[in-house]
Amino acid sequence: VRILLDESGLLGQKVSMDALHLNPGTLQAVQGAGGTYLVGLKGNQAEMLVEMECCSKLLRAQHNHKTCDKGHGRLDIRCYQCYDVRGAYFDKRWDGCGIATLVKVERMRLELKNGKQSEETAFYLCNENPQSLSQAKELFDAVRNHWVVEAANHVRDISLREDQLR
Repeated sequence: VRILLDESGLLGQKVSMDALHLNPGTLQAVQGAGGTYLVGLKGNQAEMLVEMECCSKLLRAQHNHKTCDKGHGRLDIRCYQCYDVRGAYFDKRWDGCGIATLVKVERMRLELKNGKQSEETAFYLCNENPQSLSQAKELFDAVRNHWVVEAANHVRDISLREDQLR
């Protein structure tokens, strides 16, 4: 993905990436080019995930936002929070990545016909620190739009086990 971002001139732009691309080389390249990244954080970076889960419990959220969507026979509620993690501990290999913000999304889905309910929590890291709610909403919208892409590629992620790659 680094080669693609570099050759296409996207390193200096705003990009969202799956957890597969959460690695120091990629984040340092985007940061170094003056770009903004939003990247998923999952179990393939287990120590960082535990650290960020703790941050989301101990730190006060900078911004909160809630959405509720009804359609396709279901009700989807999403609660977004962002945290300033510039003071958090990151292993030395993450130096130069500029990790500044943790975005936490709690999703609750209710299927209206059968009452089946599911919940999921997702985490994302970003090198931008939103100073206002409107800037935070831009991050939250990017998470939502990235999630649409994730849903479209779910079969590939499962069959190729991409989320488990380090």
